Amino acid sequence: MAKTPTVAGYGAVALDYHKAGGAPIPISRNRKGPMVKGFHGVDASYPDRETVEAWAKQWPEENLAIRLPSGLVGVDVDCYDGKPGQQTLSELEAASHSTFPTTWIS
Repeated sequence: MAKTPTVAGYGAVALDYHKAGGAPIPISRNRKGPMVKGFHGVDASYPDRETVEAWAKQWPEENLAIRLPSGLVGVDVDCYDGKPGQQTLSELEAASHSTFPTTWIS
């Protein structure tokens, strides 16, 4: 069974994701949309460290989206509040005789 991650806002984790090669984008908790322009979409820029630091200070409690580097894929597994994401993932892994590697949880 997957461990439930600790909930933290953008400011607490953004630099860790940036150091790992992702582009952490602040997302509004209320609107579920990006709080900045020009950093999402196929032709968008990746924010530099200084930009991520500034966003972390400006929006420390907001949500976080991650624009992944080329070649990486994100998998959304909802396994909270009775959602069956962990069961579905386990069934997929059993059917394919393979498991996903241990990785980041957001």
